Amino acid sequence: MWGKKWVKIFLNTDRYKATAKVLSLVKKYDIVFITGKGSEQAIADPNGKLTPWDDRRVIKEELKNIG
Repeated sequence: MWGKKWVKIFLNTDRYKATAKVLSLVKKYDIVFITGKGSEQAIADPNGKLTPWDDRRVIKEELKNIG
């Protein structure tokens, strides 16, 4: 039976910082879903400027940083 748990919500519009934050909170047996960019290889700002982006690269980098 599942018990009641509190859920914390963090809002961060910087995708890199948000990814780093969630990965820093992960514990053994946790499951993390990072969604929204998929096969897109860039992030567009409100002015249409594209910044190269690859979720897989950032996740691998951050996992190395946290051990």
